Amino acid sequence: MPEILDLIEAAQHGNERAMETLIRQFEPLIIKNLACLASWTRIAASI
Repeated sequence: MPEILDLIEAAQHGNERAMETLIRQFEPLIIKNLACLASWTRIAASI
């Protein structure tokens, strides 16, 4: 976990390699959350 925090901190300071690493590691989770958000948006729009 500390290495993730280090990557986040480095990304916040503009380290592109850290940003790419974070995106690669969390891409499946990001995609899943975006899919859930899209589903909830469709449900809310139909109410």
